[in-house]
Amino acid sequence: MKGGLWFVRLLLLVGVSAVVLSPLVVHGEDAAPQPFEWRYDASELMLPSSPLYPAVAVARDARMSFAERSIDKAELSLSYANQDAADIVALVQREYFLEAVNHSGTFKLDFERCLDWLALANERGSDVSLLLEHVKNDHLGQQVALSEAFDQLPKWAMEGAALTRQQVTDELLNTIQTLQGREFADEYVRLLNSVGCPVDSEAWGTEVSQPLAGQQTTEEQFDEQTVAPVVAAAEEEESPAVVVAVYSMPPNIISLRVEPDDVMIGEECTVSCSVESRDSSSLSFSWWCSNGDLTADGSEATWTLPDEEGRYEIEVTVTDELGQSDSRSLKIKVDDPEGEDAPASTGPDVLEIVGMTATAEHKYFEESMVGYSILVSRSCEIVCDVADSDGVEFEWRCSSGDIEGSGSTIIWSAPSSPTNSTVTVTISDGYGNEESMTLAFHVTTCTVCFA
Repeated sequence: MKGGLWFVRLLLLVGVSAVVLSPLVVHGEDAAPQPFEWRYDASELMLPSSPLYPAVAVARDARMSFAERSIDKAELSLSYANQDAADIVALVQREYFLEAVNHSGTFKLDFERCLDWLALANERGSDVSLLLEHVKNDHLGQQVALSEAFDQLPKWAMEGAALTRQQVTDELLNTIQTLQGREFADEYVRLLNSVGCPVDSEAWGTEVSQPLAGQQTTEEQFDEQTVAPVVAAAEEEESPAVVVAVYSMPPNIISLRVEPDDVMIGEECTVSCSVESRDSSSLSFSWWCSNGDLTADGSEATWTLPDEEGRYEIEVTVTDELGQSDSRSLKIKVDDPEGEDAPASTGPDVLEIVGMTATAEHKYFEESMVGYSILVSRSCEIVCDVADSDGVEFEWRCSSGDIEGSGSTIIWSAPSSPTNSTVTVTISDGYGNEESMTLAFHVTTCTVCFA
């Protein structure tokens, strides 16, 4: 009797494994991506609510262990994520709402693993362009299917489900931006909006997308410290308003420089402001000086030095059309030790960053094509090497994560969610000379991706 029970269990495991391993289960793994086709069926026996689902998980792990290349593991993880989405839809249809919400975490994990393996395959020299198109296409299908399913969820389950969809989309957009460029990511945002899956994320800054057909938009600005969203509200008489939030990053002043640096007291010099912004044509510049005459023209200003020695300051504030701004000041020392005209001093002739290095004592850190790869929530030490550090001030900032310390050495802790991050150091000497350098990091949840 006992041997017969084990035989039945073995047959069930073999049967489930055959279904999971069968290529018939996965629609969409063709040689080339189809234009927005996503057809996945959920078998009753394979649903997370089924008592046989543990066998499904075992079969998945077994299949993953047989995949040798990173690109094969990425394809396999994508097929699992597709099946997860189909399972969630089936669970909602059967009103297994708690199981559907719980399975959203499995879907998110499988999709993020797909992106991690995709990034690793790219770093190892594989051509991932075709697979990335598959991922983008399948993600559209997933989002449409999940959107329709999540509309049927009770209110208590909607927030968690919506957060999962948002995080998965953010991760894909970051991957697209890293591998293909910002313009491809923005185009994909517009594609998502066009199929009724709006991007709503403070972590993503993009251009205002086109409204859906038959909708009119109005803009409203909100005050934020680093990101100001523009909300486009679609108004229809017979249906509730659809809110699509998109974001624009504030302007960032890269440098403020004086030329020439040997101008005499009472003469003129040019002060130039370099700004990083998505739309430089919409920027406005406000200039100020503590003494002397200043004539401004956009990103440049002509400053006539005062006739007396002293330490003077020039400040510029850059503001975009949303009211977001950035400011930077420049200190210029004018000496006249002998009571005669002397050149204005803007510090040493050379202010140079020799290099930046990042190191970590743990194994979840390595160099990659984008810069460095690091596991979520892990830390590393970053050192800025300067040619002459005498009198140099260091200013550190990061796009995500946390920075501890100051001076030429800091500790950067990666964020708790996978993303692409940057750490930038700006050195200055108090005379207007500045130099910046940036390190890029790929933050991942894939522990097996590290050698």
